[in-house]
Amino acid sequence: MDRITLSPRPCGLTTTAGASLVIISALALGTLATSRLSGGNRDDDRGDANTQVAQLHELHAAFHEAQSYNADPVLRAEHRELMSGLWTDDATLTITDANIQAVGKAQIMAFWEPRLFAPNTPNRVSLSPAFKTDFDVHGNTAEVYYECHIVDPATDKVLAHRAFSGTARKVRGDWMFQDIKIGPASL
Repeated sequence: MDRITLSPRPCGLTTTAGASLVIISALALGTLATSRLSGGNRDDDRGDANTQVAQLHELHAAFHEAQSYNADPVLRAEHRELMSGLWTDDATLTITDANIQAVGKAQIMAFWEPRLFAPNTPNRVSLSPAFKTDFDVHGNTAEVYYECHIVDPATDKVLAHRAFSGTARKVRGDWMFQDIKIGPASL
């Protein structure tokens, strides 16, 4: 039977291969650590899907906050600024059952001004059922759908049921509304 004898010291090829493996491993780990620490480009479309959906929920919540409790002049001013920051500069807003279309952030804010931010604006609360909310992320864009049920907090009377759908786009790391349609919804 043949016997294999192991050399007491490594030959040149083994030493070179082992050193190369150590160097390659160190480079790979260094690259991985650097990419995780830098956070990458915030507009990168490979972000964690859960993170993207969580950020879209924040956009959704901000929209409802901007619509709520605007009888208070201080809150009304804060909410006007908040609402303005939710839309891309070239966004569109279409109100499907009223044949209204606003193009660009300035027209969109002109649409919201008398409805949400006028001095005589009554208090309202905008509610949204979570189980009817949907986000479908495609890189730096997402399809969005949710409902807004507007309630008078003094009487608990429901004032409106609206469906909100369209596209959001990630701009400089923040999700914003791009092309939105609002129309009737039901409970």
